[in-house]
Order: sequence, then structure tokens, then C-alpha cells
Amino acid sequence: MPDNETHYYGASLVFAWPPSNQAAEGAAREAQLEVEASRLDLAARAREARRAAAEALRATRAADRQTELARDAVAAAEASHEAEQQKYALGRSTNLAVLQVQQGLAEARLALARARADRLVAAARLRRLTGDLLAHHGLTVE
Repeated sequence: MPDNETHYYGASLVFAWPPSNQAAEGAAREAQLEVEASRLDLAARAREARRAAAEALRATRAADRQTELARDAVAAAEASHEAEQQKYALGRSTNLAVLQVQQGLAEARLALARARADRLVAAARLRRLTGDLLAHHGLTVE
């Protein structure tokens, strides 16, 4: 016995989930990490620049001192050479002794030339590190 009355039943479920912004939050976190990494890299580079500049300054000062010592050594070698030549002229020295003193004078002059070259290299390194190298030579970059 079918009944002409039909009953319909239904149910619905509404599931609400707040929209997630994970992509934007992830991108923001990634940007923060990149900023922090850049900050740390900058700090490391600044420390390295300070260390290199201090080392270049020490090298320049050491080269200055070495140049002074080499000048003194040349002056002493020249005085010794002059004295040895006078002794030879008076017959109180040998040709070999004069040649040995001349060799010492040549070595002292070579040491002075090396010290001067080292000084120039150290000064150029310091100027490069401080950004003064081009200006020192009157050059500009455009």
C-alpha cells in the first residue's frame, strides 16, 4: 500500500575553516631569514675589512721601520767602505778586504731597495682597502 505522501529528509553540514595565508607567511619568514643572513654577512665582511686594514697598517709601519734600518745599514756600509779604501790607499788593507766591504755595501743598498719596494706595496694595499688608491694617483672612475 503505497502512500502518496512522500517525505524527504535531508541534512547539511557546513564546515568553516579560516582561510590560511601560509604562502604569504612562509614568504615573509623567508624574507626575514634573508635579511638576517644579509645582516650577518655584512657584519662578517666589516670584521674582515677591519682586520685587513689593521694588517695593512701594521705592514706599512713595519716597512717604514725596515726602510729606516736599511738606510742606517747603507750609511754604515758606506762609512766602512770609505774607511777600507783609505786603509788600502795607505797600504794597510788588501784588495780582497776592499772587495768584501764593497760587497757588503751592495747588499745593504739592495736591502734598502727591497725595503722601499715593500713599503710601496704595503702603502698601496692600505690605500686600496681604505678606498684612497685612485684618489692618491689623481684618478676617478665614471
